[in-house]
Amino acid sequence: MSGGLSLRAYERSSAPLCVGVKIGVMAKTLGTTVRALRYYESVGLLRPVRSARDRRYDATQCEKARLIVGLRRLGVPLGEIRQILDENAFGGDLDGAVSAVLVTLIAAKRAEAVEAENMLASLSA
Repeated sequence: MSGGLSLRAYERSSAPLCVGVKIGVMAKTLGTTVRALRYYESVGLLRPVRSARDRRYDATQCEKARLIVGLRRLGVPLGEIRQILDENAFGGDLDGAVSAVLVTLIAAKRAEAVEAENMLASLSA
């Protein structure tokens, strides 16, 4: 990504706020639920450090969780998120992979907006 904020820089910019915290604090920090984070763990997207009593998140897991939550809010399916997070996918270029998904999402939303405008125009005609 040229001329803009790197996704990695964005992810790291607030990652220290959640490093070493328990799942409840992590959920609150990310604006999601404990249940969602547990689900992401159960399907293998997150791997917090687990003790007998709790889960703790390191910097890498904070970055992953932030990315997963953000992409899910945009409607990206978990299967696609898994591909993005796969280190071998896209030649290890996480920024490139996320950028490609976002460009596709933007194009789809623009097409939906045009369709909605056309419907509105037909109602006014």
